[in-house]
Amino acid sequence: MEQDDPLEREGDWKLRAGELFPGLDLAALEHDVVHGDMSLSRIGDKHGISQWYVGKFAKLGGWVRLVGTKSLPRGRRPRPFGTPRPKPGTPSERRRQLIVKRLFGLLDGKLKELEKRMHGRQNDGAPQSAADAEREARDLATFARLLDKVIELDEAARKAAKGSHAAAAAMRSEDAEAIRRELALRIERLSRTGEA
Repeated sequence: MEQDDPLEREGDWKLRAGELFPGLDLAALEHDVVHGDMSLSRIGDKHGISQWYVGKFAKLGGWVRLVGTKSLPRGRRPRPFGTPRPKPGTPSERRRQLIVKRLFGLLDGKLKELEKRMHGRQNDGAPQSAADAEREARDLATFARLLDKVIELDEAARKAAKGSHAAAAAMRSEDAEAIRRELALRIERLSRTGEA
């Protein structure tokens, strides 16, 4: 079932676009589409409309892009304007961060290995022996303790850096926080699978 598109009805599409999006500057939108180097998605974000509507307006208006899109820079996101450059941590802070990162990597690798082993056994259809179940339970308990220790180390590093390096510590710990959440979810999922 097709939806009724208000822009496709008879009449002037610019008037209907103005009714759908009050305050939308179609001239600026056309300029960004024709002369800009941003993607349609970024143009839509700039003007507060979806990428689909940008493409629809370009099609109805006959707007032809004169400039190709420009790739976004790779790597870290640039600092917001006006924020100072984060100061590098002390050698002990950097060493602690490296250890925490390595521990997260080790934990991630061991969990992948355990998931692969469990998945292979499930695909074989062979029942799990008591020794295997006990080993996996021990591994999960060890992983949970290691995760707790890594979290404690990371929290201690964050508290130590909070004074003069608050912004830098927050930026550095964002990745660790995401990894921590993912590992905790994976351990929880594995423990549920081991119980079943």
